[in-house]
Amino acid sequence: MKQLKYLLLLIPSLFVSCNHIQTVDFDSYINNEQLKKEILDYKRIHGQEIKKHEEEGYDTYVEVFYTLFNDSIRKYVLNLTIDPETFLFYNNIKIVKLNEEPIFLIQKSCERDTLFGDGSGIDKSSYDYIMEKYFPKCNESYVKYGYIYPQVCYEPEVRFLYFFNDSLIFKQDIMGSSQDQKLLRIGNHEVWR
Repeated sequence: MKQLKYLLLLIPSLFVSCNHIQTVDFDSYINNEQLKKEILDYKRIHGQEIKKHEEEGYDTYVEVFYTLFNDSIRKYVLNLTIDPETFLFYNNIKIVKLNEEPIFLIQKSCERDTLFGDGSGIDKSSYDYIMEKYFPKCNESYVKYGYIYPQVCYEPEVRFLYFFNDSLIFKQDIMGSSQDQKLLRIGNHEVWR
C-alpha cells in the first residue's frame, strides 16, 4: 500500500516535467533548399538589428510561421522575435537547427487562426522550457513579476514566401504581421492567402 502511494505521487511529476517541443535538424525536417536560403538571407539582412537587440540583452530568433493550404501551396512568413509571446497562442511548434542556430517553426491553421493564433498555446512546462533556455532575460522578469516586463512592442519587417510544389512563386518583405494575407495568382486562379 505504501509503495502504491509513492507511485501515485510519482506519476503526475513525470508529466509535469515533460515538454512537448521537438528540436530537429533543419535538413532532416524540411527538404527545401530555397526556403533554407531565404531564412539565411533574412537573418543576414537583419544582422545589425539582431546584434543591437543582443547588445541590449534581448535574445533574438527567427520565427517561421507556415500554413499548408493543400498538397501544393505553402505559405511561410519569416519574422524576428525577442520574446516567447507567440507560444501562448500556438501549440504546433518545432525548434529546427539551421547552421546550429535555433529557428522556431510554427504551423498555423488556415481555418482557425485569428489575430491571436488559434488560441491553443503550448503547455506550461514547454513554455517554461523555452523561456529558460532561449529567453533568459524574459524568464527573469517572468519569474519576478509573473509576466514579461518590460513589455516590448517589436514589429520587425516580415518576409512572405509562397511556394507551389516546393518552388518559390512569391516573395515580399514588408512591415506587417504574420497574419496579413496576400493575393496569390496560380495559373488562372486568384486566391487570398
